[in-house]
Amino acid sequence: MKKFLFFFLFVLLTTNNVFGIDKSINTKSNNIYDYKGDLLLVENLVYDYNDRLIKQIVKTPNDTNIVTVECIYNDDGSVVVKAITNIEHRELKIWEYNANGDLLKANNYDATGEIRYNYDAKYDLNNNKTKVVKTWYNKDNTINNSYIYEYKYDNLDRNTEKLVYRNDKIKEKTNITYNINGGYIREETYYPNKEYFEDGSNGSIYKYVYDKNNNKLEENIIDEKGNTKINYKYNDKGNKTEAKTYINDKLISQEEWIYGDDNEIIEYKKIKGNVLVKHFLKDLKTGNSKRRYINADNKNCYDIYENEYNTEGKLVKVFQYGQIEGFEKYPVLSRTYDNKGNIIKEIFFDPVYRDGKFVYDILFIEYEYDKYNNKIKKYQYSNHDDRFILDNIYHEYDNNGNLKKSIRLHFDEPNYSNNKSFYEQIFDEIIYIPSKEKNIEISPL
Repeated sequence: MKKFLFFFLFVLLTTNNVFGIDKSINTKSNNIYDYKGDLLLVENLVYDYNDRLIKQIVKTPNDTNIVTVECIYNDDGSVVVKAITNIEHRELKIWEYNANGDLLKANNYDATGEIRYNYDAKYDLNNNKTKVVKTWYNKDNTINNSYIYEYKYDNLDRNTEKLVYRNDKIKEKTNITYNINGGYIREETYYPNKEYFEDGSNGSIYKYVYDKNNNKLEENIIDEKGNTKINYKYNDKGNKTEAKTYINDKLISQEEWIYGDDNEIIEYKKIKGNVLVKHFLKDLKTGNSKRRYINADNKNCYDIYENEYNTEGKLVKVFQYGQIEGFEKYPVLSRTYDNKGNIIKEIFFDPVYRDGKFVYDILFIEYEYDKYNNKIKKYQYSNHDDRFILDNIYHEYDNNGNLKKSIRLHFDEPNYSNNKSFYEQIFDEIIYIPSKEKNIEISPL
């Protein structure tokens, strides 16, 4: 009976036509290129009659399988995803999601079929996560490390308690209390096993006070440093205008914000003692701004921003300069925009003061976008190196232009070799995960 069920499942997963019902009505292929523009991978996608991905196969140009992903959609809306790498260090990864796209289980297996990592999550009837277990295994199947997270909620589905265990010993406990508007008014965290913390502390308490508009008026932090208190003030539009920080009742710093008519910050000050350590000022007419701060050598430093607009009043360039007290102004950054507001080019200047003048290493970054204004390519070059593709980004859209999936390939060095270790490195970037939690808990240590 088990053999029959296994055979039936195999047929179901590998056959596009089951009992006369065509599971796949659409197939698509994508060519994926490396930093030089040479063909790196070929991605084949198969969709079912609901336009859901049921299979993804990624191969090299010489037809070597790199990744195979299969998605199984259950009647209750849950999804099972199986991903396997057909390379030297063969791995099988299986994820299970509920109908809300929340990750329920994740298992990673090595080339011998032995489990190396397990993730297990539980949810209540209101879809609140109540428990998570993470376990890492050694090669002999003994447990290398494990964490357990437990959560409790009030009748408004707000998290009120969190417990963290490591290797069956309690590591951390947090209790949270809310006001009637949902803001935190008290958060207490305790660390029963002090050996996990270098400072020897065993807890901290955060207390908050809000006004009738739920703006935070006061924040109190009690921990190994003593008692830190921050008082806040707001204008009639709810914008923060002042923050005073005290440690053990001694005033440490004061911050002030001034806003324009559109609620944009036009001036900011930070004072420590009687010293103005930071100052930001924006010109409303030109959009130019200047930020002053004090560096480690106790010298005044400035970040200067100058904007350039086209005849339609659209921002086309931003220039950033730096200046240190006693030295001339030097370039830091140039940023260019297209008519849709996308950044298309950045120039970074790395200044070194030598022989009485600044000399620079210059880094150039360029971007390309698709018709939906999503970034698809990122190029990099310098005054020392040739231009190459740093990122290749591929987007898949439905017939209405809604984004279905994205994959991003990042090339740290232009001289990489097309070898198995590189494909392993990008494995988690290539695979398709039909969930809002694409990058959570998918790899072992």
